[in-house]
Amino acid sequence: MSKSSNYDRREAVQRAAWLFWKKGFKQTSARDLQAELDMRPGSLYAAFQSKEGLFKEALLAYGDNMNDHFQRCLAARDSILDGMELFVYEMLISHRDQQANNACLLSKTLVELPEGDSELKDFCLQLQNQLEAHLTDCFATAQQRGELPAEPTPLSFARLYQVLLNGIRSYRNHCDDDQVIETLVRQMFRQLRNLQEPASIDAQTKPELRP
Repeated sequence: MSKSSNYDRREAVQRAAWLFWKKGFKQTSARDLQAELDMRPGSLYAAFQSKEGLFKEALLAYGDNMNDHFQRCLAARDSILDGMELFVYEMLISHRDQQANNACLLSKTLVELPEGDSELKDFCLQLQNQLEAHLTDCFATAQQRGELPAEPTPLSFARLYQVLLNGIRSYRNHCDDDQVIETLVRQMFRQLRNLQEPASIDAQTKPELRP
């Protein structure tokens, strides 16, 4: 990439997103970004104002790329759940080498950032809430189409989906066996399809929780 002002901003942001994913926000220095993007310090800060500004733009671009992939998978299947399963399969297996998918950049950042980085953490939480709302809408549509039972709520399905997906993503970091991962993905969606609202437990019958 040229060090002049004539650069591809989209490519720069995508390369920055990869660097942030690989090293983490805190461990990625301005010098790292300058080297990765092949930009002088003045050009970098003129374009993005700060490391935080570039990171926010990288997060948005990362989310847009993932959402585009998600929508393509939904369009490729008649069933909402089948489309979501295709998305997870491609993300973790067939398209694994095309993007940083073993751990979500957003999830990694929320874990990494201390409470002191309130402005940036609030920005990440806002994106996380938007993602959860989008997933909730998808599961609501699946329920309306009869793909899922009416209970539990769409939000419960969305939360479980995120927990299961992040668990498989984490396991993928030390598992290179595609068949194992494919089996886990199938089990994930079998669990979602068979999910039932747990029966309420009377307060007097709740087991004692010990530290």
